[in-house]
Amino acid sequence: MKIVEEFSGRVGLTMRGPGGSRTLIRSNDVRRTATRPGPRRECNIKSHFLAALLLLFTLHFALCTPQSHAAPNTWSTLAAAPAAVDDGGALVYPGSGDTIYAFGGNTSTKFWAYSITNNTWETKAAAPTTVQGGGSLVYPGSGDTIYAFRGASSMTFWAYSINNGTWTTMAATPVMVAYGGSLVYPGSGDTIYAFGGNTSTNFWAYSITNNTWETKAAAPTTVQGGGSLVYPGSGDTIYAFGGNATTNFWAYSITNNAWETKAAAPATVANGGSLVYPGSGDTIYAFRGNNVTDFWAYSIKNNAWTTMAAAPATVYPGGALVYPGSGDTIYAFGGNATTNFWGYTVPFYSGPNWYVNDASTGGDLFTTASGHDTTGDGSHIRPFLTITKALTKAKAGDTIYIDAGLYTETVVINTDSIALIGKDSASTIIDPPGSNATAGLLRHPCGHRNGASHQKPGGDGRVLRDLF
Repeated sequence: MKIVEEFSGRVGLTMRGPGGSRTLIRSNDVRRTATRPGPRRECNIKSHFLAALLLLFTLHFALCTPQSHAAPNTWSTLAAAPAAVDDGGALVYPGSGDTIYAFGGNTSTKFWAYSITNNTWETKAAAPTTVQGGGSLVYPGSGDTIYAFRGASSMTFWAYSINNGTWTTMAATPVMVAYGGSLVYPGSGDTIYAFGGNTSTNFWAYSITNNTWETKAAAPTTVQGGGSLVYPGSGDTIYAFGGNATTNFWAYSITNNAWETKAAAPATVANGGSLVYPGSGDTIYAFRGNNVTDFWAYSIKNNAWTTMAAAPATVYPGGALVYPGSGDTIYAFGGNATTNFWGYTVPFYSGPNWYVNDASTGGDLFTTASGHDTTGDGSHIRPFLTITKALTKAKAGDTIYIDAGLYTETVVINTDSIALIGKDSASTIIDPPGSNATAGLLRHPCGHRNGASHQKPGGDGRVLRDLF
């Protein structure tokens, strides 16, 4: 097979196969031909995707921009809550400042403020009556007021004035709220959205201005303990756990008032299940609850879940997550009738340059540490171990730098305009599994194992022939 292309670069990545190692592209600014016998196939492809595929074989020496982060994907134990937290425990950040507010739940009226800077708790004005399963807190983006469900199989809905330290009873919910009750504000507008939980499909919208409730499209199935809502900072979509000892995970379109089923959670979610968005990026984080330590990350772009570092102890009723608007820390209650309160350091690196390294730092150019797909964040100081992992994070126009090493993996590119750049042809080697020199090296959903044809839907008539 043959590929002929005008291309400017230095030297190429090396690929191994039964015929030995080959460097497909070498010297600078010349017309190059790499030839290998074999069948010929073709398919349409967008021109910019063609360019991205060709970049796979090109090396550029690049400057790496240092990124400074705390160790990602780790938990730390913080000042214990003033009393045991159980069903109805909840956390909320009021948009600015140093303080997180919290319900203790556990059939109590406990309401506290946590100072992030000082790592200390302060008791605030007690809730008007006891908070239990379904207790929830939400801040509507601006102003002085936090809104709250009491839960406890009641219709009680309150407003708390931060400045005055006082509670006001607001319009009652349409029906009772219990386990699985949850509140979320979608970043702008006049509306708070809510699950009623209580083994129902109740989903409502609350008008802040009018102090009224409206029934919205029912959840796809019943919501109970572990039900949770989260808004990912922008866009039209709210994400949700159904809880109720299921793996149900959904997306709600605000504009269309319609639900869509998304990738199931990795395991059943129950009491203590919770969702949080860390202010930016592609990832929603989640407690499974259910009296286990499971903690997950959900990629919005890829509709896929990843298991992250386990919580320090089991999470059960009262488990809750909150992000305080900035920084790299998510805060969490463990619930489960404990005072456990933790901080989780988020892997915040978001490109556009992504870094991959093998398990060694010998001979490396781009990275300063060995690669790891779980604890790595894709930065040059915490690179991924595999190209595949980097591709799950990269967006159109991003570059993946692959340091010295042998990478025995299938490379699947599903995003346009991704550049893969190695150290040099002797150092960065992709040796895919399979008996053919091109088997598994580079594949797309409509590509062929033996070679030649890789198609991106919606092509503009450009033809890619006999790639290898």
